[in-house]
Amino acid sequence: MKIIGAVIAGNEEQLIERCILSLKKICDQIVVVRAIGSANPDRTLDIASELGCVVGEYQNHPLLQDWPHVDD
Repeated sequence: MKIIGAVIAGNEEQLIERCILSLKKICDQIVVVRAIGSANPDRTLDIASELGCVVGEYQNHPLLQDWPHVDD
């Protein structure tokens, strides 16, 4: 059996490494998805990728690109 950890994060470059290192103790694989609305991205996905995670980014619908938060 394989355990996959999933993290949906905002701009969390200050905390993402700590989170990932904790999950690595119990997970075989970690997926990190950044969801930041129209905010400028930080290094969250770079850090996650450097730590061996699968990374992705959720984008707002094209009509809602200027929303400061993530649409639902």
